[in-house]
Amino acid sequence: MKKKDTRLEQADPSANLRQALRQQIEVMICHNAAQPPEDLKVMSSEETQRTLQELRLHQIELEIQNEELLRLHEELDSERERYFDLYDRAPVGYCTIAENGLIMETNLTAANMLRLVHGALTKQPFSRIILKEDQKIYNLLRIKLIETGKQQECELRMIKMDKTVFWVHLTATVSLGTDGTQVFRIALNDITDRKKRETEIFHLSYHDQLTGLFNRRFYEEELKRLDAKRNLPLTIVMGDVNGLKLINDSFGHIRGDELLKKVAEVITMGCRTDDIIARLGGDEFVMLLPKTNAQETELIIKRIKALILKEKIQAIDISISFGYEVKNSMKVSLQEIFKNAEDHMYKQKLFEGASMRGKMINGIINALQEKDKREEPHSHRVSAICKSIGEALKLPELEIQELKSVGLLHDIGKIAIEEDILNNPGRLTVDEWAKIKRHPEIGYRILNAVDDMSDVANYVLYHHESWNGKGYPKGLKGEAIPFVSRILTIADAYDAMTSERSYRSALPEEAALAELQLNAGIQFDPDLVSVFLDLMLINQ
Repeated sequence: MKKKDTRLEQADPSANLRQALRQQIEVMICHNAAQPPEDLKVMSSEETQRTLQELRLHQIELEIQNEELLRLHEELDSERERYFDLYDRAPVGYCTIAENGLIMETNLTAANMLRLVHGALTKQPFSRIILKEDQKIYNLLRIKLIETGKQQECELRMIKMDKTVFWVHLTATVSLGTDGTQVFRIALNDITDRKKRETEIFHLSYHDQLTGLFNRRFYEEELKRLDAKRNLPLTIVMGDVNGLKLINDSFGHIRGDELLKKVAEVITMGCRTDDIIARLGGDEFVMLLPKTNAQETELIIKRIKALILKEKIQAIDISISFGYEVKNSMKVSLQEIFKNAEDHMYKQKLFEGASMRGKMINGIINALQEKDKREEPHSHRVSAICKSIGEALKLPELEIQELKSVGLLHDIGKIAIEEDILNNPGRLTVDEWAKIKRHPEIGYRILNAVDDMSDVANYVLYHHESWNGKGYPKGLKGEAIPFVSRILTIADAYDAMTSERSYRSALPEEAALAELQLNAGIQFDPDLVSVFLDLMLINQ
């Protein structure tokens, strides 16, 4: 008997079908056993045995096929479970949307993304979970999807159960369901973090990192956009902060940054909501005022100046010089308007800047005197000694007045040194002493920023140089040291020795004069020491 050498390639997994098949086989076997066919009655014993054997083999074959069907069914169940497990736990949210816009099903990821119980969205409108302002984006995608039948993508904002708004990248496809209607399959990727980074990058690319205002790049692009007839009259206002370098040199760049941030705040408060404010760099600011004439511009500048009068940095007044130009016709280029505004600003700065810097110097001196209570009387005494030496040398009155000024300002650079170092009662460390030795250079930078004070700045720079070249900051020697600086060195040293200090008591006058004489030709100009000693003898 020839065996079958093929198996069912595809098995129906239905349990009912398998049960029915087994029942039919059992009936057939019972029937054949109870009522053997007529042919079997006349068959020989050998033929009967062969026929029964064939039937048994056929039965076994059916049982094997049934076992295979059961195994395949179990595999299908396992695969189905694995598929739905992967579907539910996929890193992407999946939604199936009916043609009427209702959600048919979602995976677990989509439910978690929306902070909902799995299955809670079934039969709910998909548009319900889209931010109202972005529903148009989804509607347009849906229309295009139906028209083309091709996959569509978009980015929009959705709403979680707790009303939190988040960004998703949405991918949609369309197919026909079993009932012939269209079914939309949607994949959702949460891109909130990416959008946040993009926003941060955009902000950095168009904003000044220090003040938060727009930067030059944004200003230049916005200038092109605003250059239209509908924005006339268009005004450009230039603003320049007075004394930023003085603040940086006197109090450090942290205070300078504080000044710039304060100016940015005040300008923002003084302008209107739609005005464009940018920091071009350094101490320069610009304002773009659409549909604003000269009279309105004057009011805005006046408002800003009134606000700035209420602000101070380290007890020093803040000052901004402004200049502006109005564009009333499209025939005039914005480059020309900008240049004119800048020119007006620099002219205004000439008027305001000098007096402001003078006020700032006074403010710095006052701040130093607050920092070190000994500084005010010391400066006045040094100034008086410088004046006396100048008179003893029979110098012109103008030079004597200059000596007095140098005496008053010689330690102005100490404003940048920490208060605990200035008032340290013990021995200074190497690092602290290095900071103290910087004060002539700092004083030079402060005074050099003020008009007509470059000579005074130079004298202050060298007032700690020594006759033998071992002083600081430059190590100048002998007559290479400015004459006024040599006078200042003697006056400063004498007053320092005869004054009470945090680290020692005052020396008697005789001891101080002896110290000057001992160091003549070493630290001090010997000729000037002789003049000073003679002066002190006369005054005794």
